Amino acid sequence: MSFARWVSTRAERMSPRRIRAAIAATTGLLLFGLITHGHYAASGDAVHYLIVAHSVAFDGDLDVANDYADPARLLNDPHDRHALPGRNGVLRPVHDVGLPVLAAPFVGLAYRLAPLVDRLPESWRRKTKLNDFVAFRQLTSLLMIAVTAALAASFFGASWRLTGMKAAALGWALLWALSPPIQTHGYLFLTEIPTALLALTIYMRLDSVRTSSTARGLLLGVLTGLLSSFTSATSDSCSCSRSSPCGAWAARHA
Repeated sequence: MSFARWVSTRAERMSPRRIRAAIAATTGLLLFGLITHGHYAASGDAVHYLIVAHSVAFDGDLDVANDYADPARLLNDPHDRHALPGRNGVLRPVHDVGLPVLAAPFVGLAYRLAPLVDRLPESWRRKTKLNDFVAFRQLTSLLMIAVTAALAASFFGASWRLTGMKAAALGWALLWALSPPIQTHGYLFLTEIPTALLALTIYMRLDSVRTSSTARGLLLGVLTGLLSSFTSATSDSCSCSRSSPCGAWAARHA
């Protein structure tokens, strides 16, 4: 028996829960390996999403003027055109706020945990080039890796539901999750991956709306509405969904 056939046979015998766990673990470990090297997770637009999350976590508002002016913040990029004065001159972000608002509790925790690296031996910190900023960047990357792992497991569920073949769904889920752009965005604090996960979750539950309870139908409506707070990435993520089994499933039920 060839190796491919052996893997296919084993996969067909495994429970979907175990396969989802295996996919999530594989995706998470690969992305964790990527962030052990130099990367740019806390740069570009990600910085400004994190500033918004900082404002929500510590001030409970979207006025980011004091957050950009705070000399103690870990991210030092100027706001440039990423935040503009709004009504009454309040400096507000131009980026969508869905991800920062949802992630604010974790970002607040990361800000509190990052300075603890100063308690580590100085020789070890110097050898590993670890400081407050790097620790904060790694913590936020771990959050996004968890979201990406959940997306990979959900993709398997979508593929299996469409084809009924666990082995094929397993292969496509891993190939999809471990290839660009999922792989290259999987640890970045950007909206693409969370939007794809949210869209996939909604699509896979559309058929059950008529038979669901009022509470589940209401929850699906809330999730659908939540997509509007991720609009900058929705077009990219939806095009990604259209190329997946979810897109074929949606087209078949149109």
